[in-house]
Amino acid sequence: MVNETSTNAEAALAALRRRLPGTRVVTVRSPAELPAALDASAREAAVQGGVLGVLGGDGSVNAAVRTALDYDLPLAVFPGGAFNHFATAAGLPSVAEAAVALEEGEGSAVDVALIDEPDAHGPPKVFLNTFALGAYADLVHIREAARRWCGRPAATVLALSLVGGTVRPFTVRVDGTPRRLWLLFAGNGVYQHHSVRTLPARERLTSGRLDVRLLDADAREHHGRLPALLAEALDAPRVLPLPEQLLVARLELTGLRGLAYAYDGEAATGADALSLRTMPSALVLYRPVPWR
Repeated sequence: MVNETSTNAEAALAALRRRLPGTRVVTVRSPAELPAALDASAREAAVQGGVLGVLGGDGSVNAAVRTALDYDLPLAVFPGGAFNHFATAAGLPSVAEAAVALEEGEGSAVDVALIDEPDAHGPPKVFLNTFALGAYADLVHIREAARRWCGRPAATVLALSLVGGTVRPFTVRVDGTPRRLWLLFAGNGVYQHHSVRTLPARERLTSGRLDVRLLDADAREHHGRLPALLAEALDAPRVLPLPEQLLVARLELTGLRGLAYAYDGEAATGADALSLRTMPSALVLYRPVPWR
């Protein structure tokens, strides 16, 4: 499955056809077509005893993981987006290396994280990299709405200008404890540190833990860090540490009142409560072995 709207899809698809000429390729021309196309491809792969593959960025991979889990299929990931954080973390920085892992039958099971809305209909959302509440989530909402008519770079600049002057701290209950925060990040796996600009290497993809980082709005020394955090969205050359850390298998968030959130670069609006949890070693992924 190839998402042709991904930033580097054309070059990545050419590389895929060279390396795996016998692969059946299905393309989509808009993100709206992706879920149905993935479902049809997965159904066929399940009948034939095959593999579900996806070429695209983190958003496309996220959608493919949900489908692979539904059909109990192994997944082959070929990086083809502007940001390929999950593929890189899995040891798949290029189409060539992903093709080698598939050809040689190398793979392992990796963790997947889920977002449950208790009152919502349908399956939980998947996140492979990070979940965020607060300023960055607001930025993603505006950026995704604007990028349809002005492209991602200009949309990011617009979102930064709008969010930077209006962002406010929010109050939420974290595992029942009231917290007043600028930001909350939760990573699928343990990260060395967090930054909006880039996602650093995870220790491994099989930790069975969420790496939760909090930026407290009541700590005076943190107030000046918010502009720096937002500047990270423009690839500013610095890293913002979020020092308060929780390592948990599950996190309960209540009192959200529809607060915006973001996951793997996608925007969403939540219910009053969200439950984040890990599914340890839930996804079978083709990747070089041994790996983290």
